[in-house]
Amino acid sequence: MDILGKEFLSRLNKNLIIPTTLKDEVTADPSATALQNLYIIKNPNPTSQKHNMLSCDDGSNYSKTHSKYHTVFKNFIERFGYYDLFIIDNETGKIVYTVYKEVDFTSSLSEGPLKHTNLAEAFEYVKSVSSDTVSKLVDYEPYHPSYNAHSSFIACPIFDGKKQIGVLAFQMPIDRINSIMTNNERWENVGLGKSGETYIIGEDMTLRNQSRFLIEDSVNYFKMLRDLGVGATTISKIKTFNSSIGLQEVKTVGTLAALKDSSDTKIFPDYRGVSVLSSYKPLNVLGMHWAILSEIDEDEAFTEIVALKHKMTGAFCCFIAGSDCYFLFYVDAINASY
Repeated sequence: MDILGKEFLSRLNKNLIIPTTLKDEVTADPSATALQNLYIIKNPNPTSQKHNMLSCDDGSNYSKTHSKYHTVFKNFIERFGYYDLFIIDNETGKIVYTVYKEVDFTSSLSEGPLKHTNLAEAFEYVKSVSSDTVSKLVDYEPYHPSYNAHSSFIACPIFDGKKQIGVLAFQMPIDRINSIMTNNERWENVGLGKSGETYIIGEDMTLRNQSRFLIEDSVNYFKMLRDLGVGATTISKIKTFNSSIGLQEVKTVGTLAALKDSSDTKIFPDYRGVSVLSSYKPLNVLGMHWAILSEIDEDEAFTEIVALKHKMTGAFCCFIAGSDCYFLFYVDAINASY
């Protein structure tokens, strides 16, 4: 457990206000501890590269099965940009498989430190619904096994015949969503000029993708936050994660209206206090009640911003819908193997 303490706990505590202990974060179950020992602690690959070990030579049925399927799952999430993939046992709530072998591998979602996470929420929902077509997307929240970074998950059931035996979950790809919303950080190529951006807001009024101004000029971005009176703790977290997701509050005329299901194009001050032309609308995807806004400084504004909003909305919705379809495809493939 010394390696988990050094490689996991030290990094996690840097991102927490109140430090935690290894006892509070890892499972005490003997069988789970044995698998963590094989696939994490004795894994010769460094942290963040544990997924490169195909299997252990312990002769167990688990390792034989792991060797058979690991490359398939690993290639899938690398191809489509997901952060991780989880297989969760219905009866025990244990995460019996992950690609990246972080500290949540073999942990329980039904008890212990992960019981109140959004991944556990997705698992419990899918487990409770007797349908092979159900899926559940949960919103971004801090997730300890990913060093408390904001994480979102989508999950669906695994069936053996007519019996639901598990849940398949994916950790949503923040980088992929950012690339869609920022046009791979080429804002000018889609008509957003020097000051425009398109972003998504959650019900908690915080960003669901990266702020353009943090990406392009972090020094002035943090100065802007301080000038606006944003708390030191929030600023520190944004610096630590180099991310505004789930941290940067955006409470403007547009976000308040869009989250009340209104759509419009207006001029008002944005979250920097700068007057912008903003086109906004609600964004309801797989149960998420979000808002999407396309904005550009008033001085630089032009008429194509409304068309841009529709383009970005379509791209994002296609991505989420595609994720849902891939889930169903993979579940069918897994079910077919039983």
